[in-house]
Amino acid sequence: MPFETACRIVEAELYETAHAGRYDGVDFHFLGGEPLLHFDLIRDLCEWTWSEARPCPYRFYVITNGTLLDASRRSWFESHAGRITVDVSVDGVDGMHRTNRGCSVHELPVEWVHRCWPGSRFKMTVSRQTLSGFAEGVISLVDRGYDVTASLAVGERWTDADVAEYTRQWERLSSYYRSIADGPIWRQLLKSIDPLFDNSCVQDKCCGSGDSAVTYDVDGERYPCVIFTPLVSGQDMRGMLRGIRFDDPAVFADPACAGCFIRNMCKTCYGFNLRERGSLAERDKSVCGMFRVEIGAICSFQRDLLRSFARVRNLSDAEAQRLQRAEAACEALNR
Repeated sequence: MPFETACRIVEAELYETAHAGRYDGVDFHFLGGEPLLHFDLIRDLCEWTWSEARPCPYRFYVITNGTLLDASRRSWFESHAGRITVDVSVDGVDGMHRTNRGCSVHELPVEWVHRCWPGSRFKMTVSRQTLSGFAEGVISLVDRGYDVTASLAVGERWTDADVAEYTRQWERLSSYYRSIADGPIWRQLLKSIDPLFDNSCVQDKCCGSGDSAVTYDVDGERYPCVIFTPLVSGQDMRGMLRGIRFDDPAVFADPACAGCFIRNMCKTCYGFNLRERGSLAERDKSVCGMFRVEIGAICSFQRDLLRSFARVRNLSDAEAQRLQRAEAACEALNR
């Protein structure tokens, strides 16, 4: 992207946000491909933005595979750690990461990222090839004090065998975190299940695509998300996008999911839906069993955890309500 184009985008987004008053500020994420192939542009754009007062709060983020974080780049990022965050993809133990990314976890400055940005989350992508190491990968990272967010790879064709393996992996995770007296519990097991009890008639939109989030391509063209760009989609999708109201949740609701109990906790990729099935709303149903396993494991873990609390002390009102919802969710999922 030309430097002038990048400056124009940053300035426009900041002033638009400030004048609209809809959001408190702007997060700018440098995406790829691999964004550090253009480190000089990132550095120059950030320093230009920081050089004068801006009309609303903002922060920069770099989402990288970490392989290009040499000493000089690390030094620059560390010196500006209060204004820019480095997020690194770490797909579990070494073999898992090598399968997904083609390099070793040990080649990445994971501890440096954790030291500079203690609240940063490491993003783990679970593919069919790494599924059998999912639990081990999560435990190995969380036990080292890292915050991990895991998600299923988009575009995989999940099978019944994968569902069975995913069940084993979540059972192992649940068993492990039930057994430890001290230490951190993986945050995903404590995820709120309140969306399961949202009885609104429209299915929740599961990301900010085209609404609270947009992506700019190298030529400055604006897209709802990176998945819609020609680099990722492999085609010009602008004609397909014309006239779509991305702020209307009804546009993203799959009629086939209308009666599903877990519909508001499932994730989908709207760009992939449009590319593969010609509709933003029509979801990949091969992932349904995987999400049912995941959400079921979260509900049963929270139920058992709160029951254990109730045996030794009185639950707070909020805990009692959460236990009631976890029990109801487990019952619904076991029907």
